[in-house]
Amino acid sequence: MIGIFKNSVAMAGGLFLGLASMYGNASEQGQDDWEVKIGAGVLVADLPWKGVGNEFAIVPMADIKKGNWFSNEDSTIGYQFLNLNDTFTAYAGLGYRNEGYDSLFGNTSSDSKVFDGYDAPDGELVLNYGARFLWFGVSGHTDLSDESDATNFALSAEVPLYESAHGFGISAQAQVRWLDSDYVNTVYGISGKNINASVGRTAYQTDDSAVNVTFGLNAYYQLTPEVTLIGSVSRTELDSVISKSPLVGDDTMDVAFIGALYTF
Repeated sequence: MIGIFKNSVAMAGGLFLGLASMYGNASEQGQDDWEVKIGAGVLVADLPWKGVGNEFAIVPMADIKKGNWFSNEDSTIGYQFLNLNDTFTAYAGLGYRNEGYDSLFGNTSSDSKVFDGYDAPDGELVLNYGARFLWFGVSGHTDLSDESDATNFALSAEVPLYESAHGFGISAQAQVRWLDSDYVNTVYGISGKNINASVGRTAYQTDDSAVNVTFGLNAYYQLTPEVTLIGSVSRTELDSVISKSPLVGDDTMDVAFIGALYTF
């Protein structure tokens, strides 16, 4: 998904790793022209938090480009400083990261007592950076706001499976995401005033990093030259370092999305 309005797209498990690349060439524009895509969709997620079932959200989307500058879900403001014939690209930008409980869906509600009185972590200002070569990408996110002091990395790939002359395409995606121990403790750990053994919220801190793995399918359909329908489904396998947290009730997360974009 592309969108500067949701603060926890990363928690969606890489659901929208490369949808933009699938339909991004639908309309050729000059390098210095404005390219604006806006839209909305429905996001459904089976979150791993204990006592939380399927959650639904209406998600606005926006992807804005002018020359080498861009704004999307990963970076509120970013700059592509290298582009070798659209084969190899590299970028850096600033964004917002929040993957704690009650961050992806404002109405997240657990029926587990473990969240009674729980104080979720604050979001972070992050430096985002990465590079992409053909179907493969690498990215990093570093906290700049002294919240988690964490840096996370991800390796991703998106392979086209089918593309028709009528504007329909499907691709397969995979992502391996490394989370350092500081970030695991910030999002899934329990310490200080958050400890409350009476509701099952026992202390939990770890020195181990975590590795989450995501697989999924993306699809798009060019309805008109301006309107593109997009959809995606994915499953993320959570590292045992995360699933051991008293806040977590499942070791997988499933996400589905369907929406539409309008290109100006």
